[in-house]
Amino acid sequence: MKKCFTAISLCAFIFLFALVSSATKDAAELYKNLQNSPDSLKSKIYCDLAFIFLDSVGNKSVIFSEKALSYAKKYNDDNDISYAYIMMGSSMLAKSEYSKALDHFLTAFNISKKSENYYQLHTICNNIGIVYKYTGEYNLALKYYSNALNYARQANDLQSIVQSLTNIGNIYVITEDNEKGLNYYKAAISECQKSDIYMIDIPNVYNNIGYIYFIEKKYSLARDSYNQAYLAFDSLNNTFGQAIVLNNLAEIEIITGNYDQASQYINSADSLHKLMEYNDSRKNLYFTTYQLYLNQKDYKRALEYFERYQSLKDSIYTIELEQNVEEIKTQFEVDIIKSESDAKDDRIKQKNIINLILISVLLLISVLSILLVRLIKQKTKLNTLLAKTNDNLKLKDDEIDSNLLYARRIQSSCMSNNTQELLPDHFVLDLPKFKVGGDFYLIRQKENETIFAVGDSTGHGISGGFLSVLGIDFLNHAIQSLNSLEEIVNKLNYNFYEYITKSKTLRNESISLSIIKIKQNTISYSGSRHYIYKYDYLTKTIIEYKTSREIIGNNQESNFTQNTFEIAAGDWVFLFSDGYADQFGEGIKGKMKYNSFRNHLIECTNMATEVAKNYLVKNHLDWRADIEQTDDILVIGIKF
Repeated sequence: MKKCFTAISLCAFIFLFALVSSATKDAAELYKNLQNSPDSLKSKIYCDLAFIFLDSVGNKSVIFSEKALSYAKKYNDDNDISYAYIMMGSSMLAKSEYSKALDHFLTAFNISKKSENYYQLHTICNNIGIVYKYTGEYNLALKYYSNALNYARQANDLQSIVQSLTNIGNIYVITEDNEKGLNYYKAAISECQKSDIYMIDIPNVYNNIGYIYFIEKKYSLARDSYNQAYLAFDSLNNTFGQAIVLNNLAEIEIITGNYDQASQYINSADSLHKLMEYNDSRKNLYFTTYQLYLNQKDYKRALEYFERYQSLKDSIYTIELEQNVEEIKTQFEVDIIKSESDAKDDRIKQKNIINLILISVLLLISVLSILLVRLIKQKTKLNTLLAKTNDNLKLKDDEIDSNLLYARRIQSSCMSNNTQELLPDHFVLDLPKFKVGGDFYLIRQKENETIFAVGDSTGHGISGGFLSVLGIDFLNHAIQSLNSLEEIVNKLNYNFYEYITKSKTLRNESISLSIIKIKQNTISYSGSRHYIYKYDYLTKTIIEYKTSREIIGNNQESNFTQNTFEIAAGDWVFLFSDGYADQFGEGIKGKMKYNSFRNHLIECTNMATEVAKNYLVKNHLDWRADIEQTDDILVIGIKF
């Protein structure tokens, strides 16, 4: 189901990836227009070319955007300059170069703000929201999506209003605030109803509403929304959308045991698939059919459709590769067309020098023959040099790997607890995404008090590791010199702001933190944007304690406070970063999320601490299987 939700809602996302090009011409026609158009119009044409090649291999989109900017600056047209910066940002966003994308979008924002171009401002804010959505900074994504909505209303553009409402709803669904997500989806529909204009985005919104009801197990409401989506897609003659909705309806009927109805939906979807070629949707339909037969205990047919699903899944990669090859071939054909056009213009001149060309060709063949012999000899030398280079690269790679391992030992040494006093029974699960991580922890004792802290710096790898070492040093000095947790966290915030945030070369860096102090049966806690879990032995449940929503390092004047709760024998306290719950699982599992994470922690409470740690490691590895680790993982469990 998640794949269906993502696939349809993605339509709005791609539309807002850059300012929508007014050109519907193909690349070949745009190339011809470049030759025949005055320089004052070339900036728009280059932007159109950048848009066409946005998702293609290579750097064509970047190159075309830069050319568009040069022509726009030549004629000092603010709208064209802003448009070019938007396309440059979109090109960087397509290549996941988020910092560069933000720089270009912010430059475009300042230009469009000055000219009060509300439509461009709406698009820029949406693109910035997309950047923060990709980087997992959902609060910032919401902020810019909300700004985009305000600008869309000022531009009085209904299409942009509906898309902004849908984007905001999507963020709330991603962050599991389904109620708010539902409200924004309904608001998008309401906007269309008030204006009495039917928008092509509305079927997608109805499908997303159905998804929310589905995950909340409100199957009757989910059916209604999916049916509305189906009718809307039908009115637009959108067979792809109809097929996806039918698959969603079939999943509901399988869950509710209405197998005959599920079979009818699957057959209808299959009929639509015969009208189109969309392998990803067909793959999902095969998996749903497999679930239907599996629930009916028809294992032979279930196996047949599972094999179809797996085969199609494996073939999608091959198809995508063929598409890339076809794109390169198409571009080659475009180049041939341009060459033929140039050759036609030169034909008259060539008649006068045809004899000279023939002589030149003969000379060229002779020279090429000589060069070919030399190239054969050089090839042998180059192969030898290449082998030697590969050996040197292997040595460099080993050297870098060794340095990273040593950096990890330095980081671990900074975090280690040097006290000889008896600590509470606990485990530390520390799994950085790379050899060096942005997550860190501290365990310190002061007199009859024990302090545990878990921090999460922005970034991974070496960049996150540097920030974590700074955070460890700041926090360690604060613990040594101060007593209360609120003083410690406020001191950490002051130092981070003073030495990091105010830097001219760094920005948007921060630390999330949870810190507790154990004194007899009382736990004092503080921090920033982290949760602390207490497992209550008597009720056998997890109790959640929230730290401050303010960001460490964002504002020098922020005031962090501390609170307390009591513990008893048999209780556990867990500190953690977001890496464990945010890990993506293999296949269609999506993220593990916090509900599952809490259940695993409850399982741990029946184990010894070292066994609990091993259990969490195994569960993490089983969940992600062959999927790459999403983020640094750090979990501390303390048993009382």
